[in-house]
Amino acid sequence: MSFLRTFAPWIAYAVASAVVDWRLGAVLALAVATAELVRQRRVHRRADALTVATAAFFAGLAVVSLADPTAALHRFTPALALGLLGVVALGSLARGAPFTLAIARRSTPPELWDHPGFLAANVAITRVWAVSFLITAAACLVVLAVDPEATALWVGAQVIGFAVPLAYTDARRRRARAASAAVLAAGPSDRA
Repeated sequence: MSFLRTFAPWIAYAVASAVVDWRLGAVLALAVATAELVRQRRVHRRADALTVATAAFFAGLAVVSLADPTAALHRFTPALALGLLGVVALGSLARGAPFTLAIARRSTPPELWDHPGFLAANVAITRVWAVSFLITAAACLVVLAVDPEATALWVGAQVIGFAVPLAYTDARRRRARAASAAVLAAGPSDRA
């Protein structure tokens, strides 16, 4: 559920811009991102980096889309969005705070947050997301530059670009849960 809330603005943008118009998509995504930002600050006292970057991206996109609905930028928003997500993921790794850490903490017992395996799993998961975002952004950019009408190609690239890291995240999370159950069962004196 946490991942869904984090990516909800991107889903809202994709659906609204495809069905109605990119301006509505940008404004709707900004509203969803802002609501999630407020929710995170209320519940967790701070928002994660991905949510902040998402809100900033859609604020800028909403301004551009309303100021110039025919802006050439519109054509490349799938690639730009994924590029931004990739940069945020890499930045979170560089800061030593993988973006998946904040999401994972929402469903992990606090006594495991400082366990080396918890951080290692989130570094690995964030790396996979970063690489996938950037490769998918490049693929979308090429498709959109060569044939802007090839919607099925860039949408297909996006689906694969999210499906692969989601599957990896799910598998890694299952392994981590099994390992954390063993750590919790071992007791406090055996934890390292």
